[in-house]
Amino acid sequence: MRNFIFFGFSFLIFSIFGQTESVIADDLLAVYEEVSARMKMYDVGLLESTTVRVLIPKTTDVKVLDRLYLNNEVYLINNVNTSSLPGFYYLQLGADTRGN
Repeated sequence: MRNFIFFGFSFLIFSIFGQTESVIADDLLAVYEEVSARMKMYDVGLLESTTVRVLIPKTTDVKVLDRLYLNNEVYLINNVNTSSLPGFYYLQLGADTRGN
């Protein structure tokens, strides 16, 4: 079983439990940006492994270690910040090297 979250622009998130995957949410609006080395110099809250950060509404239950697909790339959710922006999750993503 696979669980997926679809966003307005080729976003897909699912949670992995053992060998199964389950859908978390569907049709969420989101904003994302690629993280550069320069951004990491000025934002001490960015993890070293973060390559993309995403802002989504708090309408879903996203957790650290969930998998997110963005434009045919696979990412691991490294951090879920729930306090920076009220009503939103601020996600930090890194490369997901786990198997399918």
